[in-house]
Amino acid sequence: MAPRGRGTEAALARRFVTDVAHAQVETNGLMFVGSRGIGKSTLLGGLATDLRSMGWRVAEVRVSESLSANEALRDSLDSARMRGGARFRDPVGNLRKSVRGGSLSVGLRGPSASVDIERADRGPQIAKLVIDAGEQARRAARPAVIVIDDLDRWSPSQLRQLCEGLSECSRARHPVGVIASGSAAADADLAKADRGQVVDVARLEVLTPAEASAVLRDTAATVGGRFDQQAHDTVVNFSQGHPLRLQLAAHEAWRAAPHGTLHITGHAAQVGVDRARTKLDRQVHAATWTSLSRSEQVVVQTLADGPATQSRTSIEARLSASRRVANVESAVIALIRKNVVKEIPAGRLAFTDPGTAEWVLRNRPPAGSANHVLHASPPAKQIGSAPSAAQAQPTPAALDRSRQSINPTHER
Repeated sequence: MAPRGRGTEAALARRFVTDVAHAQVETNGLMFVGSRGIGKSTLLGGLATDLRSMGWRVAEVRVSESLSANEALRDSLDSARMRGGARFRDPVGNLRKSVRGGSLSVGLRGPSASVDIERADRGPQIAKLVIDAGEQARRAARPAVIVIDDLDRWSPSQLRQLCEGLSECSRARHPVGVIASGSAAADADLAKADRGQVVDVARLEVLTPAEASAVLRDTAATVGGRFDQQAHDTVVNFSQGHPLRLQLAAHEAWRAAPHGTLHITGHAAQVGVDRARTKLDRQVHAATWTSLSRSEQVVVQTLADGPATQSRTSIEARLSASRRVANVESAVIALIRKNVVKEIPAGRLAFTDPGTAEWVLRNRPPAGSANHVLHASPPAKQIGSAPSAAQAQPTPAALDRSRQSINPTHER
């Protein structure tokens, strides 16, 4: 029911849909939370395909810049796969959905009429769509699931409407459920919107070394290829269990192998890892770094320059002496919402991407720059400021150091 390496998540989804089919759940929503590249979309795609083959009605919802949450949900629920027949198209439906109401006013220039036009994604439409889907599933005696990829694109009001629709379906015992994905920021927004607590959350973590090894070998075997032991170790160690890093390194190693060769050697794997690192540096880590504020960059450097997991108090203690961050907690919250840092059990913090710390240590600003956090760093110099009169006059100690520097007997 899922891509390789996600057996635990597949078993969880299997139990969830079984309970939904028998209307035996008070929580009829399931959300997979994880960082970018962890495999959320792939997992949801595999679940949707398998559920459809099992006879479920499946609506896959993807919000884009040109398609709001309401429109995407409406189109998916109105598809032939969900309704079991040809889709009915109303030529004036879009206009009718856009007109909320009308008004008549009388002024100095005579009577005038106006209509209040607004976007179709306002009001209780999302909740109504979910409830309608539940009622249809009950009447047809065929369970339905709504698969929503990337809840980060949904606004808080849209999330609230989604949860209200699920709550009503739960009370009415309708065999309909929602399986969704999103980042930690979407999880936080959903927690505020889910007043009825109808959505359970499961977190997607990196693969274990055994899972990453199995994914690499099984995927290569599907096309008749194989990685020798050195190549296997090089790719798996570089990935650190992160699916995106594993996929990119393996793909680049495949490209680096001689044309037509299905055997990946250690040399090809090393070339692939170097190429993958360059791409990740440019497209992921550098892009993320430039999106951070100065305070967030300082916290990121502090987290990178220490153990893999750290507590908030330890980060605050390390930064208290430098006074470079006015509010560490605000910077940490912003980093969690930006999906750079995650909070793990016991209130400790870690990077969502296992390669972030290594990139920061290779590319952090030089000692002496304004946002360098090492205590051994010299103070930052004011660029473009003229020295004061007191600074312009050499001190006796400075003169003594100057004499020593030109005296050949005082060698370092």
